[in-house]
Amino acid sequence: MDSANILRKNLQKSSSQWNSVYKLYYDALHELAESFLQFEKAKIDNHQCLFSYLCEKHPQLEFSWDFFEKVRTKRNGINYYGTPVDSDDWKDAELQFNL
Repeated sequence: MDSANILRKNLQKSSSQWNSVYKLYYDALHELAESFLQFEKAKIDNHQCLFSYLCEKHPQLEFSWDFFEKVRTKRNGINYYGTPVDSDDWKDAELQFNL
């Protein structure tokens, strides 16, 4: 996350590097989720099922399925379809990424 924070702090609103910031934060979120599930000895093969498992098995943590789906879909757009992310997309997800 340090790399993402350094990059984010130096970007202009119109920069094309928001894709990198978004992907780095998403990747950190994904790694944290996988690490959390290692305590339960759960192995889940795709991101959607991983986030679904977290929401279903741990309602006490109040994870937001809508947030997970929003950032997963946006990340897939970046990776597979070349859909750009801008500073507004980042601002829309920043608070929840940091939580």
